[in-house]
Amino acid sequence: MTQSPNGLSAKIIVSSGKVWQWQLELIQALKSKRLMNVCEVVSNDSATLSSVKSIKLLHKCDAALFRSPLNAFDIVEADLLLSNSIDSKFVATESDILINLSELAIDNKLLGSTKYGVLETRFSESGVLASQSLAISEYLKQFTQVYFAISVTNSDGKTRVLSELRPSLDKGSLSRNLIQYFQLIGVAWERAMHRLTEDESLHDIPQSFSSSAFEGKPSLPITSIPNLYQRFGCHVADKLLQKYKQNEQWVLLLQFRSEQNNAEAPLSFSDYAELIPPKDVFWADPFVVSKEGQHFVFFEELPFETECGHLSCMEVFKDGSYSEPKTILKQPYHLSFPNVFEYESTYYMIPETGDNGAIELYHCTDFPYQWERSHTLIENLHAYDSTLLERDGQWWLFANVAAEKGMSGNEELHIFYADSPLSTEWKAHKANPVISDASKARPAGQFFKVGEDWFRPSQDCA
Repeated sequence: MTQSPNGLSAKIIVSSGKVWQWQLELIQALKSKRLMNVCEVVSNDSATLSSVKSIKLLHKCDAALFRSPLNAFDIVEADLLLSNSIDSKFVATESDILINLSELAIDNKLLGSTKYGVLETRFSESGVLASQSLAISEYLKQFTQVYFAISVTNSDGKTRVLSELRPSLDKGSLSRNLIQYFQLIGVAWERAMHRLTEDESLHDIPQSFSSSAFEGKPSLPITSIPNLYQRFGCHVADKLLQKYKQNEQWVLLLQFRSEQNNAEAPLSFSDYAELIPPKDVFWADPFVVSKEGQHFVFFEELPFETECGHLSCMEVFKDGSYSEPKTILKQPYHLSFPNVFEYESTYYMIPETGDNGAIELYHCTDFPYQWERSHTLIENLHAYDSTLLERDGQWWLFANVAAEKGMSGNEELHIFYADSPLSTEWKAHKANPVISDASKARPAGQFFKVGEDWFRPSQDCA
């Protein structure tokens, strides 16, 4: 088989000569990154691509209210899949992959017609193919996460996952969530195309597919439609409440522990004292450093007026009192998560600087309030909440990474390693992302050890 220098050759199956706008943009993006080219578009005329009216109306109302225009489910001509590309310059007698955009089950006879198999997007853990169903059931049931995956089915009929994610379903705008999901689906497809040819360790989808998974339209019982709009009404009320009520304020919790108590993980929050900030800010992401009998908390301070965090520090005392916080670092971009650590008798800090597109290192010139920038650890990376772990002379850096600027930093945990925490030559772990689940990916503080076991705190961002 002859493979194009511009990626895998793909035959695409569509429904009645039409595709969704999100499908068109997906294929165009994969072609622009030279991951594939389209050698043929085949129309499955057994069903017509059309919107479910109740879902379409919900999307339209939500997009208007929350000012999040959604064009993902506009219907366009499938011929556009072949335009503005080098597709016409490459002719393949046989395709490497078959991409099913029809959102219908395909004939099993086609499974053996390609080198790698049939690729599809699954919009639930049961394997649903209809993209309009994305987040609808979860929205109705007030779930906090959704699931989607890119799967491949080989000639033996075995389906495997190439890439999967469990992003959060944020309260508020469904359209805003969907815009984020289709960005993440694009990332998942890129990852799937690479893993298809490079990774032998593909795993089976954990759940068998039901027959309803192959329906061309979302299955939405007529009895669910009132509940769907009732849920939308609740979101409208929540938005009005959020607009006119006082800002949600985060506080810090503090507990002094004896050596005897360190044998157990400190998980009972009722044993902590509250450190309450002024009404115009919130405090978050505390890191505690004890030095010569004094105890200091480094934390994010975010003024509600600017919504741009800076870093502060205060001394805390065993009676629950604390000194006046002092600002230790402020930048034009958002700062948080001041990860302070000691290395070779010097205190260093890795703050969250994801909005600046890099992981940056600072060193302390006069503990604890004076800090200067040292250098960049990793460039061109939108990383969030970096934490360190040293094991057997190897340093490991854990951080959530957003695929692109402006995308959520809650979904995926990545690991990097180097010989020193000050290194500028961090290498990415080959299994990245090691977690693609918003409920447990994002770091929540330093690793800690109880007995012989290490624990990694994580945030539930679902």
